[in-house]
Order: sequence, then structure tokens, then C-alpha cells
Amino acid sequence: LPGYFVAGAILGEKTCGKTQSVRFVMLQGFALMSILYLTIGVFWKELRHYPIVLVLVYGMTFFFANYGPNTTTFILPSLVYSAECRSTLNGLSAAAGKLGALTGATLFAPAAAKFGDATVMKLCAVIGFVAYVITLFFVRIQPPNASSDGSGDGSTRMIPYANQQHTASTLTLAASNTTKEEDQNQHSEEVEQHPDTEQRRPLASGSLT
Repeated sequence: LPGYFVAGAILGEKTCGKTQSVRFVMLQGFALMSILYLTIGVFWKELRHYPIVLVLVYGMTFFFANYGPNTTTFILPSLVYSAECRSTLNGLSAAAGKLGALTGATLFAPAAAKFGDATVMKLCAVIGFVAYVITLFFVRIQPPNASSDGSGDGSTRMIPYANQQHTASTLTLAASNTTKEEDQNQHSEEVEQHPDTEQRRPLASGSLT
């Protein structure tokens, strides 16, 4: 849970001069998971004599898994897929993620028993690195202000809900002002076309009083 909370707190924010986009957070998660798994695999024999350190380092892999891919994989489909196929491909992505989690959980224990824990940790590091490379080169998110030719650095900024409300109110007010200006212009054109009608209006209203 701490990984989810941290990801939710910094997504869209700017820290250390870098906007924490969904893609960037996912890259951080895969990179740190790969480093931690490699550390455990390389120093497995030594870490077995320091169980507290081993548990701490291994626990950090869960933290960065939740902070990185476990959080961002729920957000990416809504940012990557177009509106026409978003629901279908979002469901397929979720199913693929569950299948991958089931496969990893099922094969972890047999692989550790056959090849050893250190080898499995190194394999996890390799998988994390491959995921990092795939994310780096193939995940592209169109920024809101990017050109229509599809160019962009794959980063995006999540707009807070309060800013969305403010933007919606501003657009509504602008539309209302535009409508009023159009009505005024139309009225002015009618007066120019039929000046006698406009002059008779005050007399008609005065006669009623």
C-alpha cells in the first residue's frame, strides 16, 4: 500500500525538476526493481546471513512494484488507447496483466527449487530490465499541447480535479459571453436593416403605460 500512496501523491507533480508523468513513474519502478533483484541475486549468499537486510531489500521490490507498474498499468490504457477502442483494449490489457501475475506466481517456487533462489532473483532482474526497455521505446503518451504529427516525448501531466473544474467554468463563461456578443451583433444588424421598427418600439411601450 505505501507504494500506491506515494505514486498517487506525486503523479503529475514536479519533483527534482522533472514532471512525474505516468510513463516516468513506470520507468522508475522497473529500473529500481531490476537493480534490487540484481542486488539480491548477486549477494544472495552474503544476505542470507543478514535476514533483516534481506527482508528489507526484498520488501523494497514490492514497494517499487506497487509504486511503478502496479499503479501505472491501470492508468496507461486510458492515456494510450484512442476513445474508439479504449474500453476493449483496456479489458485486454487488464486480462494480460492478470495472466502475467498468475504465471509469475505459479512458476516462482518451482523455478527457485530447480535453479536456486539467486538465479531466480537474477532472472527477475532481467525481466525488469526488459520491461524498462519496452516502456522506454514503445510507450508513448501524446501530450495535450503536442502537434498533430504525433511528436512528443511521451510525457504528460495529470490535471488536478480542481483545475479541471476551474477550466470547465472558464470555458462555460467564455461560451456565454460569446453568445451574448452574437445576440448583440444580430440585434445591431436588424436595427440597421429596419430602423423604423426600432424607433417605434419606445412609442408602443409608452402608449401602453
